[in-house]
Amino acid sequence: MRKENTEIQNKAITPSISTQTNFQPFTAEFKIITDGLTRDFSNSRYHNKSADIFIEKDNPNLVHVQKENITWGDFFSTLPMKVTDYCLTTGTGQMFCSGETGKLRFYLNEIETPKALEMRISSGDSLIIEYETFDTTDSQTSSTSSAIISP
Repeated sequence: MRKENTEIQNKAITPSISTQTNFQPFTAEFKIITDGLTRDFSNSRYHNKSADIFIEKDNPNLVHVQKENITWGDFFSTLPMKVTDYCLTTGTGQMFCSGETGKLRFYLNEIETPKALEMRISSGDSLIIEYETFDTTDSQTSSTSSAIISP
């Protein structure tokens, strides 16, 4: 009986931690393509900008997520560029906005997802942001050779 009483006292003294989760860090991928050109994030100004979510030099298209409930918008807000549902402003100041001359699209896991920036990042996700300029001669999008350029 004395042992049981001691166990009860120890439980009362030790606070329970209800905020503990089983979160495990994970990765996801992203790519930005403007008029057929894949943007390059190998410049160090894009790396390790946040402890919660970041990219590294070795594979700058691999997003390392270290905290729960991080959205794609949260990720892009850590980078020296700006992404909204309608506009992409690169680190070099180039603007790619949806309108009469082109369209900015978001594909999350190969499904067009206009509000992708509001979506929480999940393990293994793949986000592609693509801007295509409309071809003014026949109102179809222009197609250029795939190359890699600085964002």
